Amino acid sequence: MHNPSESPSLTAIKSPISQEALDQLFREARTHSTWLPEPVPVELLRKAYELARLGPTSANGSPARFVFLTTPGAKARLKPVLAPGNVDKTMAAPITVIIAWDTEFHEHLPRLFPHADVRSYFVGNKPLIEENALRKWEMICVKFPSSTKVSPHTACSNSSLVTRRLGF
Repeated sequence: MHNPSESPSLTAIKSPISQEALDQLFREARTHSTWLPEPVPVELLRKAYELARLGPTSANGSPARFVFLTTPGAKARLKPVLAPGNVDKTMAAPITVIIAWDTEFHEHLPRLFPHADVRSYFVGNKPLIEENALRKWEMICVKFPSSTKVSPHTACSNSSLVTRRLGF
């Protein structure tokens, strides 16, 4: 039941999503290793990025940085660092997205989270920077297209919340 004193965004949080949406996002979602031989429209990539970048991170830290590889030449440059089992499917994909993290993400915190001096917690604290960047990066990975993501410590293949929402 909607309380008139609640903000619209709080009301939306309290509203459950449909069973069909849960099926699409979780119950029937699978990682894919093959793709249609069709280009992905740039506008669809923009929509996917816009949704993924809005994902929750502590203090709005947002350390993820995206590189979209849309040409065979760009993907060929990535090929030497791919795991052998990922080479063929990455080369065949119409697009590959590298999601890395920015180890200086905390420098943007005064603008992204002006409510408190969170930046000072990170300055000169490399272990804290890396731990937080990795955790926030992993949250973004869960939301983006199924493909290999490259970071200094890990790679993930995943089912994607954002791209399933957009009909990938």
